[in-house]
Amino acid sequence: MPVGIKDFIGAAIRDTFAKKYRVMRKIGQAFCLFSLLMVASCQFSDTEEFRIGEEFIDSHSGIVLIDTMKFSVSTVLVDSFSTSSSSRLLIGGVNDRYSGQVSCMPYFELTSGSFTIGDDDLVFDSLVVVMHYDTFYLGDTTRSITLGVHQVTEPIELNESDYLTNNSAFETAAVPLGSRTFRPEPNSNEEFTIRLNPQFGKRLFDMVIDKNDTLTSDSKFKDFFHGLAFVTEGNPNIMVGLSADSSNVAPGLRIYYHEEVYETEQSDKTYFTIPYDDDGIHFNHFDRNFGGSLMAGIETKPYELPVSGTEYKAVVQSGSGLYAKVRIPGIQHLTGIASKVAFISATLKLTPYEGSWDSNNPLPDSLGVFIADRKNNITSQLSRSDGSLVYALATSNGEFDNQPYYLADVTIFFNSLLAAEEDKEQFIFIGPPSSAVANSAQSVVFGLTNKLASPAALEVYCYIDKN
Repeated sequence: MPVGIKDFIGAAIRDTFAKKYRVMRKIGQAFCLFSLLMVASCQFSDTEEFRIGEEFIDSHSGIVLIDTMKFSVSTVLVDSFSTSSSSRLLIGGVNDRYSGQVSCMPYFELTSGSFTIGDDDLVFDSLVVVMHYDTFYLGDTTRSITLGVHQVTEPIELNESDYLTNNSAFETAAVPLGSRTFRPEPNSNEEFTIRLNPQFGKRLFDMVIDKNDTLTSDSKFKDFFHGLAFVTEGNPNIMVGLSADSSNVAPGLRIYYHEEVYETEQSDKTYFTIPYDDDGIHFNHFDRNFGGSLMAGIETKPYELPVSGTEYKAVVQSGSGLYAKVRIPGIQHLTGIASKVAFISATLKLTPYEGSWDSNNPLPDSLGVFIADRKNNITSQLSRSDGSLVYALATSNGEFDNQPYYLADVTIFFNSLLAAEEDKEQFIFIGPPSSAVANSAQSVVFGLTNKLASPAALEVYCYIDKN
């Protein structure tokens, strides 16, 4: 079968599957094929020798659907992942019965500012940290959180691999420079401030006025002031994003002052700025506690829980490192189902458990599709021949308006294993996209029973030469 025709067939079938779901049913034939699949094994056939008619969806075309191919799902914990240089700093946390408590503590560096000092006498007023929301949130925004601003007491340094992870942490002062209890307003465009220790503020102010050598270079300043960490007290059920994409809106320190004037004159307050370091080190540290949740026990090796022990549910969550592992035994036996058979395409469908999401904890629009080895190490994200990455896309149609599901084109995964010269044990991991793993705690709880309105499924299309 020419490659162009094969691609056309695969695309047409996948499009039809996503729009109508169950384009054609050949249950009797599929059952026979599946029975053969379990006992037969041979090399991948040469697809070029097969012929295909114009009416390829017609039952006489030789295209068949195998919708009974077995697969298993479990939840895997990826213990460590990079969280360096995220464009979002996360504060707060979320808590549910499926994945327990996950909270975030961001660390970041500041850099020495550029200060213009006049000849007038200047008087210190206050020191504040200023930040901006970036509109992201999870949980109940009507609840208050208490945020402490702590000074980091040791240099923030990258690890040997030149990045920091969710588990990285640095010493901080026991007493915060300042704290504030508030209700987050994640959609607000206004800056948000926390007043800090005035004695420390006066010290910084005097250094600016005296043109202290510490403020003359970035390295000298970081030797004096290693950075800040935002620490949320307690176990909040609200997580909010702070912008960290530029020095204009990222967190920074402001030293407010005014000119000393006679009582009859007007004194306008202004400030010096010690800005966020765009080129410095910043990362999100995550704490997680699976105790009392569906995922209790997953932190014990081998960091994997089968769905039989989790109420037939699998959990995916950014921030905590939870992925759904999909095992498809027998892929390499697929072409042994008949004497002349060519694999065309495969689509995996997973359905979120109804009631596990709401407006405060929405489902992500897409999830990443990754390849992992037998040790559950993610080796790469699944990609097509043109280099484009494969995602599991949230989908719904008129038939399942209230029950969305995720569709992933895993054709390239089948192709790679069918072409392997030897048995190659690999697995599909469904999880947060690489761009979201460090700047979110969104979760998806997949239901793995046939009682769902739209159950999980694996649909495989093959071409059988009838000549």
